[in-house]
Amino acid sequence: MLHRTLVTIKQKYPNEQIIFCNGGDRNDSNIPEMSVSGIDFKFSIGGEDKKNSSSWILKNWQGDSEE
Repeated sequence: MLHRTLVTIKQKYPNEQIIFCNGGDRNDSNIPEMSVSGIDFKFSIGGEDKKNSSSWILKNWQGDSEE
């Protein structure tokens, strides 16, 4: 889904620089979005020491977080 979103954004703004940022646990070999042409990818945004992730947040929210 993210891949399709990036393609749509690039099509809508073909003459603009689009930058997609990733955290410290991602690199150019482990994200499928790298195949979208015309997008600049930046890595290790926020540092190498990962404090949290959307996956962890969602897992906690869906889990036994109610008391």
